[in-house]
Amino acid sequence: MPDRDTDVLQAGERRSGRIESLRAAAALAVLGGHALLAGGGYGHGFSRTLATAGSLGVFLFFALTGYLLFLPFARRSFGDGKQINLRRYALNRVLRVLPLYYVVLIVLLIVNEHGGTFSQWWRFATFSQSFFSDTVSTVDGPMWSLVVEVQFYALLPLLAAGIALVARRSRAIAAAVIAAAGLASALVWWSKVNNAPFEDLRWRYSLPATFLNFTPGMLLALARLELLERPHVRLPSSDWLLAGGVACWFLAVQVPRFQQPLAALAALLVIAAVVLPVRDGFLVRALDARVLVAIGIASYSLYLWHYPVVFSLGRHVDGGLLPVVLAAVAVCIPLALASYVIVERPFLGLRRRWGSTIAGSVADGPPDVNLGVPAGRPTPPPAEQRATG
Repeated sequence: MPDRDTDVLQAGERRSGRIESLRAAAALAVLGGHALLAGGGYGHGFSRTLATAGSLGVFLFFALTGYLLFLPFARRSFGDGKQINLRRYALNRVLRVLPLYYVVLIVLLIVNEHGGTFSQWWRFATFSQSFFSDTVSTVDGPMWSLVVEVQFYALLPLLAAGIALVARRSRAIAAAVIAAAGLASALVWWSKVNNAPFEDLRWRYSLPATFLNFTPGMLLALARLELLERPHVRLPSSDWLLAGGVACWFLAVQVPRFQQPLAALAALLVIAAVVLPVRDGFLVRALDARVLVAIGIASYSLYLWHYPVVFSLGRHVDGGLLPVVLAAVAVCIPLALASYVIVERPFLGLRRRWGSTIAGSVADGPPDVNLGVPAGRPTPPPAEQRATG
C-alpha cells in the first residue's frame, strides 16, 4: 500500500490534503443546500432532497473535529503517552475560530441587522446566542454550529481525562464510553428534537443533542491507533467505505426520524475511508484534486460567509434554481479564498504544536510519520491535523 495522501501547507502547517477535501465537500454541500433553498427548490422533490442532504454537511464538520482534536488526547492516554500542552491547545482554538467569527459578526450586524441590538451584540460576542429563543440561528444561520464547536473545545480536555480515567489504557473500554456518550446524546435528540411536541431550536442546536455527531471521529481516532498495531487485520477498501458513507447520507434524508444517527454513521464511514490504514481506491484518490484541497483550506470562511450572500442572491437573481446555484458558487468561493488570505491566515500562522500529532508546523521539522507504526506496516497518511474548520 503506497503513501495515500498528499501534504499541503496551510499557514506554515503540514496538513492532509484529503482531510481538507472532506472539509471542502462539507462546506460545498451546505452551500449547495442553502443555494437550492434560496432559489425556491425546497418545494420540489429532487431539489428538496439535495437541499436536505446538503444541510447535513455540518455533521461531517463535527465528526472531523472529533477525530482531529481527540486524536492527540487518545495518543497520550492510549498510545505513545506524549503530553499535551493545554495552554497551546486553547490558544490554537482561539486563533482558529475567533478572528473570522468576529469579523463576520461585526459586518453582518452592521450591514444586515442595521447595527444590531445590545442583546445581539453581547450574546453573539459571548457565543451564548443559542441559549435564547430570539437569537438562536439568527444573524448568520451557520453560526449555531460554532457555538456547539466552542463548547466541545472547552469540554474536550475534561472528557478525554474522564475517558482515560475510566478506561485505564484500554481502547476497547474507551470506545465503549464514547459510544455510551453518543447514545445518551442520541436519546436527547430523540426526545427533545425528533419527538418534541413543538420545535425548540435551542435544543436542536445544542451540544447535548449534537454530541452524537462528534463521536464518530473520536471512535476513529481510537480505531486508527489500534489498527496501526494490527497490520494483518483486513478491512474494506477505502472506496467501499466512502460509497457506504454516501449511501447512508442519502438514507438519512429519506428517513428523517433517524436522520441524525444516520448522518453520524455516514460521517464515520466517509472519514474512515481517509484516515484508517485501508487499501486505497479510485474514488478516494479523487480527494487529491487541488481545487478541492484549496476550497477545504478556505472552508471555514466559505461556511461563515455564504449564508447571507446566497440568500441575497436568491432575492436578486432571476431564472430559478440553476442561476442561483451557479451565482452562489461564483461569488462565494472567491470571497472565501480572499477571506482566508486576509483574515484567517495571519492568525493561523501564530499557532503552535500542542500535542502528539503527525502534521506539525514547518518550524517543528518533519512530521513523525512513522510514529507508532510497526515494521512492515505502510506509512500512514498524514491525517492528524490540529485544527478544525
